[in-house]
Amino acid sequence: MTIKELHDNLYNEESPRNYRYLLNYYETNRDLIENVDLSNLDDYDYAMKLTCDYSLALFDLGYAKKGILYSDKAISLIENFPNFDKDKLFDIRFYELILFNKAKALYNLKKYKESALIFEKLNKQFPENDFYLSWIYGLKNRKYQLLSNIGLYVMLFSIILNIFFEKTSRNFYIYIYFLLIFSLIFATISKIIFEIKRYKLKKLNKKLYPN
Repeated sequence: MTIKELHDNLYNEESPRNYRYLLNYYETNRDLIENVDLSNLDDYDYAMKLTCDYSLALFDLGYAKKGILYSDKAISLIENFPNFDKDKLFDIRFYELILFNKAKALYNLKKYKESALIFEKLNKQFPENDFYLSWIYGLKNRKYQLLSNIGLYVMLFSIILNIFFEKTSRNFYIYIYFLLIFSLIFATISKIIFEIKRYKLKKLNKKLYPN
């Protein structure tokens, strides 16, 4: 069977029957799809489409880590398609969708920094898309909440040191009070930024989901 026959057998009306079927179909024919001659542009296109749909199927069915692996393969195929204008990558319907699903998967795996980088890329491409902006606000809120908590923990630690080490030198007290004041300021500023970001996120969510 050729990859064209494989492709035509899978797709009826330009879309697979369902993700579970596509998953099994791809894995049954993995060797053919992943070892196709990419110098043939038609075969390249078939392999790219199958890989893109397979990665989306993995995300949809909960295979986040494997989905990320195949999303990278799909992205590579899209970005390296011969003679394609790189400025028009987002004209390919799969590209945005795969990036979004990869960013969500990274977020769910607690890889927030990597997730944020992709959402920033999407937001840069689609600055009027409030949905991507809401993800960015949400990720920033997590960061500022973490910073606020760190400040509070340091402040608590300073108080404990002050209680249990009463008979210490004057320099030690100066250090403790400096640490206490710094952590209080740090926690307060982080909390203020967090609340501002959370307010903006709530306002944005009301705009996205009015009901």
